[in-house]
Amino acid sequence: MAKVVKTLRTHWKKSTFAAILGYYGLDYAYDRHKTFLLMRDYSQQALAHGRRKLPDGAKNKHITLLLNPTAGNRKSKARLEKYAEPLLHLSGFLVNIVKTERIDEARDLAGIIERTNVIAVAGGDGTVFETITGLLRREDAEEAVLRYPVGIIPVGTENQFGKQLLKSFRNDPEPKFIAEAAMAIVNHRMRPADVMEIKIADTDKQDEGEEPKAPRKPFYSLVGVNLGQYREAKKIKEEMPSFFGQLFTSFWSLLRVQPLIVKAQLNYIPTCSGCAKCKKEEEEKLEQSRAKAAAEKKQTEETKYPQSSIWSRITSIFSRSPVLADSDVLVENPDCGVQKSICIESSELNVMVAGGGKLKVEIGGRLGRTDFMIEGLRRHRGESPNYKMTLECKEIEICPVEGGPEYFSIDNEEFEVKRVKLKAIKDRVYFFVP
Repeated sequence: MAKVVKTLRTHWKKSTFAAILGYYGLDYAYDRHKTFLLMRDYSQQALAHGRRKLPDGAKNKHITLLLNPTAGNRKSKARLEKYAEPLLHLSGFLVNIVKTERIDEARDLAGIIERTNVIAVAGGDGTVFETITGLLRREDAEEAVLRYPVGIIPVGTENQFGKQLLKSFRNDPEPKFIAEAAMAIVNHRMRPADVMEIKIADTDKQDEGEEPKAPRKPFYSLVGVNLGQYREAKKIKEEMPSFFGQLFTSFWSLLRVQPLIVKAQLNYIPTCSGCAKCKKEEEEKLEQSRAKAAAEKKQTEETKYPQSSIWSRITSIFSRSPVLADSDVLVENPDCGVQKSICIESSELNVMVAGGGKLKVEIGGRLGRTDFMIEGLRRHRGESPNYKMTLECKEIEICPVEGGPEYFSIDNEEFEVKRVKLKAIKDRVYFFVP
């Protein structure tokens, strides 16, 4: 023992290096073992689902999976094959994987997909954005969103929308996060989600004698629109090598951003808490459903008691709609649906999908270099951003003024800054959730 201690003391540099190497080796082996046990458990669940007996004449469901192999720093294919694809096969699905090879190919494919039961997207926010845009641009979009529910396999870099769908697992290790997304498709649990319709104005001048161009088709966002200095810093950070570390890349990206001021006029329609004007359509639908239910009930009672006029009189008394008190009657809101306008000069402008048919507008202050750096480092630590103003609206039009940023982002995809109209659409697309 003394000889071993003496040897370690004599060669302390080699001993220290070997200890560090052994520690990381054991930690890596332990993580691999945990991942193995985790995937074995998910595989057993998927296999139990695949062994269930199908009804007579029923066939296994078909999944068309759109894979962006460049997403997640080109690691998306490996992540899919490790943590998601085996579970789909074990559960009995017929999986057809289509790799995208160019920008907007997922959008084009989603616009023509037929003969499938599920559309799955393996990629980041950009791939999901393209797929949903293609699905909602179809001529049969109303039927397609019901016929083709969408599954998200979050194998990209940001995965903002994937984290919204998988809130309970967003902080879990990558294998569990991706496997839960696959099991959501296997278990076939769905919920609708809001989208943001985005119409970008076509400001290109048309030559004389040239045929008029077709109007530009809208885009559909699930996350939101970002414009300003922090968007530019995020783009710089994404281009930097990851081995520098998160803190250094965040600091360096904030330092390299040139000062930008977003100057724009915002024309928006605020949300309404509920008045007679905005509730009119909902009440009409409710009255129609009540009338239909009452007619069915009356027909049933007449069949059950064909000669009982006294019974019908008694039931009609109790089936009358209750009279609303004066305090319950909805009043007319003169500001409902009325457009308002403000002019802004800020370092940041975000319009996010807030749910419930609403958009959330976040307007930052006009920050100097020091304040901009401090706020950026606060966000890196996970603290809530500070905004000068926030508001909720149904629709908004952004009219930029020259001299501001040249580009803005829709779900982390870059577009040239132009006049743009944004509108919230409630419960437009169905997604699989845990």
